[in-house]
Amino acid sequence: MAVNKFSFDATILDIAFVGKSQMAVLFDERINIVKTDTGLHTGSYDCDSLTMNVHGLEKELFVVCKKGVDCLDIDNSTKTNVFSFKDSLITASVHDEIDNQMLVVTQSDDCIDTRLCTVDQRVPRREGNEMTAEGTITKINPFSSFQIAVGSSSGSVQMLDKRMKNPVWTLSGFKEAAVQNLYCNLGEIIVQEHHKITQINASTGVPQHPLTLSNEHKCVGLLFGDFREPYHFLFSSAKNCYFGIVGRNKYEVDSTKYFHRWHAHQRHPHIFTKLGRQLIATSDGSSVVLQYGNICVEKKEFKETSEKLRHQYKSAKGQEQKNKLLKKEIEDIKRHERELVKKEYDAPSNYSIFTDAYEVIKNIDKGTFGIVKEAKSKKTGRSYAVKILKNSKANDEKFLVERELSHHWSFSHKNVVSCVDVISDGTCKYIIMELMMGILYDLLKEKGCIDEEETARVMKDISKGLQYLAGKKLVHRDIKPKNLLYHVKSGNKKQYKLGDMGLVTDRIQKHSFATDIWAAGVVMFQMTTGKLPLNHQHKDWKYWQNEKSWKVTMPKNNPHDMIDVMKGLLKFDEKDRLTAQQVLHSGWILRWILRWDEEKTHRRVSEIRMREGRLNH
Repeated sequence: MAVNKFSFDATILDIAFVGKSQMAVLFDERINIVKTDTGLHTGSYDCDSLTMNVHGLEKELFVVCKKGVDCLDIDNSTKTNVFSFKDSLITASVHDEIDNQMLVVTQSDDCIDTRLCTVDQRVPRREGNEMTAEGTITKINPFSSFQIAVGSSSGSVQMLDKRMKNPVWTLSGFKEAAVQNLYCNLGEIIVQEHHKITQINASTGVPQHPLTLSNEHKCVGLLFGDFREPYHFLFSSAKNCYFGIVGRNKYEVDSTKYFHRWHAHQRHPHIFTKLGRQLIATSDGSSVVLQYGNICVEKKEFKETSEKLRHQYKSAKGQEQKNKLLKKEIEDIKRHERELVKKEYDAPSNYSIFTDAYEVIKNIDKGTFGIVKEAKSKKTGRSYAVKILKNSKANDEKFLVERELSHHWSFSHKNVVSCVDVISDGTCKYIIMELMMGILYDLLKEKGCIDEEETARVMKDISKGLQYLAGKKLVHRDIKPKNLLYHVKSGNKKQYKLGDMGLVTDRIQKHSFATDIWAAGVVMFQMTTGKLPLNHQHKDWKYWQNEKSWKVTMPKNNPHDMIDVMKGLLKFDEKDRLTAQQVLHSGWILRWILRWDEEKTHRRVSEIRMREGRLNH
């Protein structure tokens, strides 16, 4: 099993993954952010002494205390209060991945009023649904958009419905304060206790297939099942200080045979979290143990995959230490290169520096402010896209050219076309950029419209690119299919990038980030229907000043969560439009991300099996 272990000098209260590369560790009045591959500390934030839990998103962290919920933006180091109470206390919380929102259970100070509240950054609601519950609710897990499973301190498990005050069903008989966790899995609610795991029919509340663990084993958390097992579970042995993973059915037959086992904590861990099928994390209060490769396959395949992952992360850790020492030198070199290029812009020359270094292959396109050609480096043989910009005496065009050059050099993101070099020969400026394989415009021209999965992929990549620009206080202003380029990656999957930065402008000017959001909504509508959302035949400005003129008729026969995103992008009022970050956190995008992660895991397992098959023959 590939394992990383990080120890800390304070008592750990909770842990949560923030994306795949970072982890939040909650202490008393402090939250540390560490890298999952190396354990390096990347940030620290103060928090309230009443803080109970942390819940991670891709780049954000929900911080839950007894009196409210804060949202911590890891990249920008900002904390915003999104929910607070005066006369109630939060007793349980969970991040609802189905609807991309926080669910919290509150109880009034007199322990009479219990409410289920929705915490949504876009539409915060301070009054939740009143409900009947036995005892104080301590565990919560969403089963569907309306139904939520809860466990209480009195030893009961209930299925609640947001539309109803009374529970759908109640199952009592568990020991007081014994319910460690609740899981929702394929029509079942799975209740985890220290020495017992019970499956409950989610519709009827009838318990079935209870599994009692041996006295020396304690359940830590549940993992995904497969076609052989309804679930796998992680347990610890106090006697021998080791962890084990085993399938439910296999354990019932023989509790001494494990899927895999390894030594980790010094005592039984009481904190457990996971991120899809990639990562598991546990904590005993003084250290955090991360396990890589949470895939339920045969032991031999699991071991090989885990060892490979362990080697990769070990190499990455050593390389990162080296890179840290070189970081300052690299930054100095880059700064000198930028200064050199800036001086070179206006340097007169009697010969073409560009043609000495590059060989033009063919014309590609005509961009907003220049011609784009494919050229090959004479030194490396690598092909690039080159935008050729004539040095104009017109002030407005010169300003746009210089601005594109300055912005291109500052971009470094996987969803923004990158600039690798800039050359000036006195008459023209040449922007050397990475060569892309195609543009979205050609796909739409060929097919008319594209399917939901590809639309989700485009919107995910567009949103990541726009989120990056927004972080730099920049607005693209020219989002359209012709400026969305792509690479084809493994598995014939495309990665899309924002291109043509000629109109990129600073936020301090009279242009809003919402301008790009509207344009992204138009692209999404175009991909879905093959048409533009509005009637552009009207040229009278007064016509477009009327809000009714901007009303968009949404396409039919598409998933509701997809239409919700499209509506959120194409709002007339800029203040009501979704942000790029909210698009990335929408239920529609998260649904596809989860599916892509599962497909990637299955592909990896198939590749391992194929390699083993060739070796056996």
